[in-house]
Amino acid sequence: MTPQKFGYMNDVDRLIEQTSVSQVLAHYGKPLPEKDSGEHRMDCVFNEDCADSQYGNLTVKLNDVINRIYCHTCKVRGNLLTLLHGLETHQPPTGGRLRGEEFKTAVAKLREIAGQPSENPSPVSSAPVIAESFHPTPQARLSSPSDGASPAASG
Repeated sequence: MTPQKFGYMNDVDRLIEQTSVSQVLAHYGKPLPEKDSGEHRMDCVFNEDCADSQYGNLTVKLNDVINRIYCHTCKVRGNLLTLLHGLETHQPPTGGRLRGEEFKTAVAKLREIAGQPSENPSPVSSAPVIAESFHPTPQARLSSPSDGASPAASG
């Protein structure tokens, strides 16, 4: 039995499963895969040097969500987010895998392509916004004695 993922990663996995390669390729004006084939070949989006190779094709498996792409020359492999990263940046992910900002940027772009509202994937980055929303009330209480009236005393 596969362990169930919760929260953000589960949402990202679902987004990848629900977004087709055709949606992503159409967004970038790339040729679309034929519907009856199980894979699609296209020029490598990660490395211009691959175009000079007889194996310079990027294979996109249409039915494999996890191991969706593979370049036969530069050996980049990954899922739909990796393909999207290559289409955006024209280079492979740093260190061979999407992490950190590269990952978040690819997820945000995939949400945009899929027509989903953007979400803030990192609870840490949303913390300052939440904290700022609570500052006006304490500041108002601190400044109220200078005008001679206290909000608590007026009730």
